[in-house]
Amino acid sequence: MSLVIMRHGGWLYIQFIPPNPLKGELILCNVELCAMKRKMFFDADPLLFERAKYLRNHLTDAEMKLWGFLRTNPIGYKFRRQHPIGIYIVDFYCHTIKLVIEADGNIHDQPDVQQSDKERQQSLESDGLQVIRFSNDDILKRTEFVIEQINNMLITKLTPLCADAEALAQESGGWGV
Repeated sequence: MSLVIMRHGGWLYIQFIPPNPLKGELILCNVELCAMKRKMFFDADPLLFERAKYLRNHLTDAEMKLWGFLRTNPIGYKFRRQHPIGIYIVDFYCHTIKLVIEADGNIHDQPDVQQSDKERQQSLESDGLQVIRFSNDDILKRTEFVIEQINNMLITKLTPLCADAEALAQESGGWGV
């Protein structure tokens, strides 16, 4: 892939010459798309996207209530609901801070499901994600508590970012004010 820039009669012409796959040249936009898919979705299978779409359209009451809060971009963080990651679909995900929030119903009280949740959480954490869980009862009956816990988590994630911005501003001579 290359760009040819020509000047003719006071005009600047830019010509894009597409890559030639026969010469082993790659199309950058596809490479970037693949990189984005790996980063945000951790190579999730295309079938999971269909399942996630179905789940987004069929939220539980607790998920709907929690989504009502998370969709407001609390403290400036964007959340996605029913988001495919690897072989899993997580209830809520913030890519910026690699945070997964799970809403657990009564079925998660069963020992075999608890073991499955433990393995799932370990797998997600091994990919560098942080997982926090709330029971559906807490979400529905103690909503303020759940929101406070999430806000506290977001604030702790925000603090290092602010410190980095402060250090960068000091290195460059201030905030430009």
